[in-house]
Parts: sequence; structure tokens; C-alpha cells
Amino acid sequence: MKTLRRLFVLALVAALVGAGIWWMTRPQPIEVAVHEVARGTVEATLTNTRAGEVEACQRAKMATIAGGRIEWLGVEEGDRVEAGQVLMRLWHGDLDARAAVVRAQLATARQRVQEACAVAANAEREAAR
Repeated sequence: MKTLRRLFVLALVAALVGAGIWWMTRPQPIEVAVHEVARGTVEATLTNTRAGEVEACQRAKMATIAGGRIEWLGVEEGDRVEAGQVLMRLWHGDLDARAAVVRAQLATARQRVQEACAVAANAEREAAR
């Protein structure tokens, strides 16, 4: 019984020491400056502009999965865009041509399958005579 009590006290002390170490080494919250949002004139809310030049705080780079020539560009530099908006289209005439060739090859293969089935059916009929 004494051994069980000693183990319990030892486990409690170890837990308290562990909690104390965690408390002392935990990351401290980052201080942030908070400003109340209010409507105002642009001159009063913007600072540090050079000769009237205002630049966006966030920029995004755009890249395509596959390279190619741009067929249509729907925006210009400085335009405001929305999520999901089509910004440009790549020329895909070569892909359209390849797809047409593959569709033609598929139609030919289907026709050959039908011909092979007809030949097999004729052969079965001939064998049955």
C-alpha cells in the first residue's frame, strides 16, 4: 500500500514538473497593432506613397500547367479580378487536331470490331452446315 501511494505521489510530482516546464517554454502570443476600420478619404488613410503611386500589398504570380501561346487575355495589368474568373485562354488547336485524330481512330476500331464479329458469325454458320 505504501509503495502504491509513493508511486502515485511520484507520478503527481512528475506531472506537475512537466506542466511547469510546458508553461514556462510555451510560445508567447505575438503582439499585433490593431486599428479600428473607418471610412475616410484616400489622402487621409494612405501614407508613404511616392509621387501618388499606390501599390498593392498582395501580389500573385500566374503560371499555367502546360506552356503555350496565349489565344485570349481577359484582363489587363491593374484590373481587379474575382476568384474563379477566367484570366486567359491558351491556344489549343494542336490538341483539338489530336483529339479529332483519336476520335477517328476510335471510330475505325469500332468498325473493325463490328466487321470481325460479322466474320465470326459467318464462320460459325458455315461450320454448323
